[in-house]
Amino acid sequence: AMVIKTAKYAEEIQNAAQKTGVGVEDLQGLKFAAEQSEVSFESLQGALAKFSKGLAGMSDANKMDAFALAIKAMGIETRDAENKIRPLGALMLDTAEWFSKHKDGAEKSAIASTAFGKAMGPALIPFFNQGKTVIKELMEQARSLGKVLSVEDVAAAATFADQLDVLKTGIEGVELTIGKALMPTMIAWSAQIENFGPLLDEWR
Repeated sequence: AMVIKTAKYAEEIQNAAQKTGVGVEDLQGLKFAAEQSEVSFESLQGALAKFSKGLAGMSDANKMDAFALAIKAMGIETRDAENKIRPLGALMLDTAEWFSKHKDGAEKSAIASTAFGKAMGPALIPFFNQGKTVIKELMEQARSLGKVLSVEDVAAAATFADQLDVLKTGIEGVELTIGKALMPTMIAWSAQIENFGPLLDEWR
């Protein structure tokens, strides 16, 4: 049961990493940190996916949409010296630093909604208000507690989870095949029972 639980966890993390664009180790750390602020992993995934999509739309330097303006307002550098998008884990920490230094209000709520979605953005404000240092410490705490699997461990466990799914499907297939083969016999047996009905009524 413990192995299966680990495999399913790794599969969830791998799928979430692909969906959000966040590295599997950073994602697990953020998951733990967010949950300490009562932000569900599902909500975090949705918010990160929205942010990641916004980043992809910033490839055109001349395009200043609402997301780009929100990033500019926070003063976050999204690209490194080689003009590559910085890791989302690092960008989340920079976002938290900005939030921690600004008062709650309409501006902060608007930026959160634009960057992370109207439904999920405002819910992340208490989490980001903790600031970069606190969130980074929580991510490190997750590691020390053994709640962060390595990239290799996640890949291996997720592969095992896939194999379990294939095995489960195979077993279900065998069950259906056996059931189909037994069906004529069960139908005949059921008919015989119905024929005995009148006799049983007479015996009563």
